[in-house]
Amino acid sequence: MYADFFAHPDLFVSIAEQEEARERMVQVVKWYMSAFHAGRKGSVAKKPYNPILGEVFYCHWDLPTETEEPPPPTQETVSEGPVPWSSTNSVCFVAEQVSHHPPSE
Repeated sequence: MYADFFAHPDLFVSIAEQEEARERMVQVVKWYMSAFHAGRKGSVAKKPYNPILGEVFYCHWDLPTETEEPPPPTQETVSEGPVPWSSTNSVCFVAEQVSHHPPSE
């Protein structure tokens, strides 16, 4: 399922931390492959919940800090971007159900 791609948000964020294009591509593949590890365990795929039109899904992951110190009680939020309540050390995902039919070509 699509949501399984964010089972390891730390791998997704690490893509931008790589300096070389080759290393960024390696990180993309690691992130992509992690979805299969986190995905379904059985032989039959289950049908996901069918949302209603206009339903919005929000999810948020706090990423581990790179220091050994515990994080401060309040984290500074990001002023730019589509999610104003997000902190600088987190991954946020927002999705809205806009149609029950795939786009036609």
